[in-house]
Amino acid sequence: MEKTNVDKKDKTIKALIATIIVISLLLIAAVVAFAVLFNPDSPTVEAENMLEGTYQRAYYNLVAEVNEMSVDLKKIDAATSGKIEQEYLYEVWNAGQSASSNLSSFDTSGEGGEKLKKFINQVQDYAYYLAKKTTADNPLSENEKQNLFQIGQMLEVVSDNLSGIQDDLKSGKSFLGSDGVLKSMPDVFENFVEPDVDYPTLIYDGPFSDGDEKSVSDKTEAVSVSKAQERIRNIFSLNDNTSIELVADTDEMYCFKTQIDGSETYVNVTKSDAELLGFTVTKRVDAPKDFSNDEIISATLKYGKSLGFENLIAVWVEKTDGYAYVNTAVKENGVVIYPDIVKFKVALDDLKVLGVEASHYAKNHKERQFGQINITEADAVAKADPRMQIKNVRLAIIPYGEKSEKLCYELNGEINGGEYFVYIDCATGEEVNILYVVNSDAGQLVL
Repeated sequence: MEKTNVDKKDKTIKALIATIIVISLLLIAAVVAFAVLFNPDSPTVEAENMLEGTYQRAYYNLVAEVNEMSVDLKKIDAATSGKIEQEYLYEVWNAGQSASSNLSSFDTSGEGGEKLKKFINQVQDYAYYLAKKTTADNPLSENEKQNLFQIGQMLEVVSDNLSGIQDDLKSGKSFLGSDGVLKSMPDVFENFVEPDVDYPTLIYDGPFSDGDEKSVSDKTEAVSVSKAQERIRNIFSLNDNTSIELVADTDEMYCFKTQIDGSETYVNVTKSDAELLGFTVTKRVDAPKDFSNDEIISATLKYGKSLGFENLIAVWVEKTDGYAYVNTAVKENGVVIYPDIVKFKVALDDLKVLGVEASHYAKNHKERQFGQINITEADAVAKADPRMQIKNVRLAIIPYGEKSEKLCYELNGEINGGEYFVYIDCATGEEVNILYVVNSDAGQLVL
């Protein structure tokens, strides 16, 4: 059974944080350059910009670390192995130490600030205490897991309230200055005097949609530009008169500009063998139609097959602003292969595919030996938390570590109203990964 959803697409908090940090640092660099150009002897201006950068980094790191603590505590609630519980507890402890350090950059002398500082310190201390006594043979008690789950909910409150000033920062305000954001930080901290439980805005686009970080290819020789152009002409059935212009040449890929069905299109292929990495068609959708998910999936998979992507299944569907976004993965011999993910963008006026992102497929797709299955589906289900209301079980290959993969039973279900994906190693019966689905009005994100 494939999971679909039609919530509005948004970005993950982590992706949002990373993007804003980059933009902020670029703005800071521009200000510093201006100061040096027009007043190079002004140490005050340079010092102020360095201080502004310090506040920016401290704030965004604090939000990221609090969110990381919350998610790791949610994962612990679904864990049945003392070993993996201990790993997540140490991660909470480490993130808590970093959060405390970044929080110390701000004035927390008010009641709310003092409560927040004390709360984060207590969470990291409690996580460390539990991590020291938790072992494979001595897992957490049900009472301890319930305490950690409730702490995770409170950390969601912290993350949500801390994120409240991001709109000011995105609008161009800085921390320093007469109307700087720094002056409003005490008001933000006062939210923690009597906090209410709330939830952060996140999105979801399917298990393991981020793929891994392996190089596109380990081949050293590049195909010629003309060979890459010929490959693109064949993929999209372009006639000989269609221009295919090279616009970028990097270490691992070529980027070309061409016309597909009368629309400007950018196509990326690998330099090693001209394999398709992705393309984007420029098209505006003014009058979207109410196509069903089945219609969208059917059109997507048919087009994917025409590009050479065989045995794809849809694992995620989302419709927003006139477009549908479909994540697919390869399924062979009844096994979903998450590393081989391909993402599609579809116009909702005529179901034409306007974009493909296939870099994960290019990095990972290969003939695989699926490995040993030494436990049954029933054995895997028995490994799950007994509170978990399991909705679906299937075999899946998932990324593991930096360069490895594991064949697992994927258990999808709910605990205390929260949705989880739990992965049990088919060879050893060990619980190797837990993904927690965080819901919001904007969508869902598996972390």
